[in-house]
Amino acid sequence: MNRFQGLIAAAHTPMHPDGSIAPEVIPLQAELHREQENVGVFVCGSTGEGHSLSREERIAIADGWSRVAGEDLRLIVHVGCNALPDARALAMHAVEIGACAISCQAPCYEKPRNVDELVGYLSAVASAAPETPFYYYDIPSFTNVHLPIVEVMQKASDCMSNLHGVKFTVVDDSSQRECIEMQGGRFEVLHGCDDRLVDGIHLGCTAAVGSTYNYAAPVYRGLFDLMEIGDEIGARCSQAQAVEMIDILLKYGVLRAGKAIMAMQGVDCGPPRLPASELDAVESSDLKSKLAELDLFPRAFF
Repeated sequence: MNRFQGLIAAAHTPMHPDGSIAPEVIPLQAELHREQENVGVFVCGSTGEGHSLSREERIAIADGWSRVAGEDLRLIVHVGCNALPDARALAMHAVEIGACAISCQAPCYEKPRNVDELVGYLSAVASAAPETPFYYYDIPSFTNVHLPIVEVMQKASDCMSNLHGVKFTVVDDSSQRECIEMQGGRFEVLHGCDDRLVDGIHLGCTAAVGSTYNYAAPVYRGLFDLMEIGDEIGARCSQAQAVEMIDILLKYGVLRAGKAIMAMQGVDCGPPRLPASELDAVESSDLKSKLAELDLFPRAFF
């Protein structure tokens, strides 16, 4: 598989007001991603509320994306679950729909105690889709699985023939560089921290997965362009703009705010699933007024 170059949006899962999934919104999401020149979508991950969805719902969302994705909007399906049989079933379904890759977090209830246990779980999931590129999704802030990623990748490479790389959502430049350089650059490292994209590019990442790429990709794409011509100072100015936006989102919760912004961009993805709550009218108005001053978005706010 050709390596990614550019921005991969961690797509929201669209929902109706009653909390049921709304796959009919996916074509509108895809239109916005193409408008922003995103190169792929990462579905049913953290931003996609994958762990709050049933297996059947995750299959329906992946199906919806498979119908609108293509070579210009490549599809990565997150298949991680606490229940290994569900993870394997989702991996096999991803193969059936032609996803270009699968990804998997560590289980977050019965947690692996060491690297060998984590690699055993990842290997069992990956073997359900042995011809499909597999990315380990390392996000200890959500899973609370804090194991040395370099050792995980080294051991996993011995038993997982389809291990293609890692979605690196950790603030650890040293380990990220080691993963990028490991085995002569064998593995692709997808940078996973929107607020530190310049650092990821500086280390050697050529692609990134992030939630704010759903609706603010232009500022990050410009950042990539500036880094490519060697203007790191300009790129860091763009990064500072993005961080200003992210700081605003954090006041409301990035998931809650992100779904509100999608509606402001004309793609209503509905509320997040409980226990997360939708922004109320006052919060939504306040968020809109704060963000309108930043001029980072591809469309005028609705």
